[in-house]
Amino acid sequence: MNTPLKRRPNIRREVAAFTRRRLLLPTLILASIAAVSGCGGDGGGEGDGPGSAQLDLVIGNVLPLTGSSKALGKSGEKASELAIARIEAAAGEVDADHAVRSVQGDQGKDPDAATEAAKTLVNDDRASCLVGPWSPDAVEQTADDIAIPSDVLEIAPVPATEEVAELRDRDLVNSTALPESLEGVALTKAIERDLGGEAEGQTVNVAASNDSYGDTLTQDFIEQWQDDDGTVGGQ
Repeated sequence: MNTPLKRRPNIRREVAAFTRRRLLLPTLILASIAAVSGCGGDGGGEGDGPGSAQLDLVIGNVLPLTGSSKALGKSGEKASELAIARIEAAAGEVDADHAVRSVQGDQGKDPDAATEAAKTLVNDDRASCLVGPWSPDAVEQTADDIAIPSDVLEIAPVPATEEVAELRDRDLVNSTALPESLEGVALTKAIERDLGGEAEGQTVNVAASNDSYGDTLTQDFIEQWQDDDGTVGGQ
């Protein structure tokens, strides 16, 4: 289960992690996909003990392929292609007879559409694991309706909400981004650093997506910015 952090974070470490994640998101997705390459497939070795086994991995990508975020979905597709190339290269180096491929589904405009896409990937395309969806609300619903009941690993490239963190998911649901509970503080500290080290006397305007993630991040950022004696202008 994803567990939200209870004590105050190490800000320097978390801001550094936040910056790396935002700049290198495709790389992080790649690393996560590669890390779960043992999540599925038909065993080719003898017995159930240690030893070689043939991997038959199908990566199911639930991506924003239409709408305003379709450019992000294209980046996700490229990250998946890079992951597959690296997995195949690693298998080739040890002369392992593995099969790996990816299948794509459009997460659509709401959590219901994303869940349907994930259902198709798992049931029809036999996805061994899921990457996505790319919105926090859709991650929660997909986890509840598809990943957990089907015992399929789900990797989310977006921050985990408190609801996702509290899922009884048997560690099936994982996020490559900072938890929402840390992002407001991390963003504040990153901006303060760029402005010379402090928020006092500085005014910022805030714009965010009109959804639960945008609302949470906005609220946490404004509270932290004002706690550090900064001023908030337009919202």
